[in-house]
Amino acid sequence: MAKRTAVVRQLQGITFAAKADSNHWVVMDGPPELRGADAGARPKELLLMVLGGCTGSDVASILTKKKVPYTGFEMRLTAETREEHPQVFTGIHIEYVVTGDGVDPADIERYYDKVISDMGGVRLTREHPLPLSVWEQFPGAADRRCRPSEQQPHMGMLLPTTAAQAGTATTFGPTGVARHYCSFDGDSFLGSRGGAKASVDFVYLAPVLDKGVTVRDLCEVSGIRRSRPADGPGYVVQFKDLASGVRESVCASQVVIAAGTLNTLRLLFAGTRQADGLAPMPALGRSLFANGDLVGAWVNKSAPVSSFRSAPSQGALTIEGHESIHFGVGGLPGLETWPLPAFVRHRLSQVFFMYGMGADSGKASVSFPDGRLHTDYDYRSEPIYDELREAFRIVTLETGHKATPLKKPLSPHVSGGARLGANAEQGVIDHRGEVYGNPGLYVADASALPAAPGGPPSVAIAAWAHHVADGIVRSS
Repeated sequence: MAKRTAVVRQLQGITFAAKADSNHWVVMDGPPELRGADAGARPKELLLMVLGGCTGSDVASILTKKKVPYTGFEMRLTAETREEHPQVFTGIHIEYVVTGDGVDPADIERYYDKVISDMGGVRLTREHPLPLSVWEQFPGAADRRCRPSEQQPHMGMLLPTTAAQAGTATTFGPTGVARHYCSFDGDSFLGSRGGAKASVDFVYLAPVLDKGVTVRDLCEVSGIRRSRPADGPGYVVQFKDLASGVRESVCASQVVIAAGTLNTLRLLFAGTRQADGLAPMPALGRSLFANGDLVGAWVNKSAPVSSFRSAPSQGALTIEGHESIHFGVGGLPGLETWPLPAFVRHRLSQVFFMYGMGADSGKASVSFPDGRLHTDYDYRSEPIYDELREAFRIVTLETGHKATPLKKPLSPHVSGGARLGANAEQGVIDHRGEVYGNPGLYVADASALPAAPGGPPSVAIAAWAHHVADGIVRSS
């Protein structure tokens, strides 16, 4: 057993000098009112510094080992002590701050413009020939409590610039994929017959199909495990061909998981529990959030245009006093094709889709006790939903048309659980998207997000995926 020694010598009053095996003297002192000379750090302060130095050495070593290009590193320690004597520490929080090209948020943000360009995203304006927009739905003076937002979000929809252009054919991207401009006749967030809605299929897959990429559709991945020596290095991905019912597997040295948050979590949890499985992930399942999504219906019987003959999003709203949330209104294109009774169809034509988003806490978690995902997410404990419900109430008061949110939130934006973190105790993946303890395994979907964006998350997710992909190429 290694043995360490130290000598602490009184100089005067409560001023002490100390040295240990390395033979470097350190002065400790207290304030004059306690008979000190204020000539050195307080002993408790040194304890915090020592803790930072020890853990900092480990982190610096990891950064070097991982070849992370950084320009600065510091730790900020905050400690809580008892009020009464002995005033021992009752809690210590350490914040690790690393700066440099490899972990700078700008390294992700630089992809935002590329993603928007790739998807053909455009900001909705008054000039776009929508049959019905947020400016017609919410007219009036600028002092109203709910009004069209000055800056509208980008839409991944091929919007016409003139009324005559609606529904006409065009080509898109370097491969000249045939698409049609939005015709305001069934083009929705769920898809569009003419390809008006931007899709990964023709934005990212079409350009590489003739460059050696193989796409297996109608296949469901059932498991991921470490490969055995006979399989070669890397991982074995097990999947089922849903068309033929045949179970197959493929081995790869690098695997990128982007199955959607819940499916990604299921694969990671299951992977750690099978023979030859993935290395343990202590932080797996932590920091789950739903992006504060709350949807509802706004009944506007005086609208000049049917909800069916509308764009899926008519624009964003600013709600006075609740500017931090993202709020908007849209139509229900496509629902007129459903086999519904005529009176139901007529009623729905007067109903407009209303949605709100905001940052929830991320305090929820996911577990996998019986081979199924379980979450402790409780929307009733999230203040953001009270704020969003108040926004719905303001819309009702301002317009005279009832806006009713769902009683229980419904979210397509569940994220987190395999979050980015400084180490394996704080997160599942590192700054490159690689899973701690599982080299060559990456996560590139919303499960990687460390916190709720509080608005439409698609650009942030796509930017993260670009960052992960470029990192893999650079390291190959």
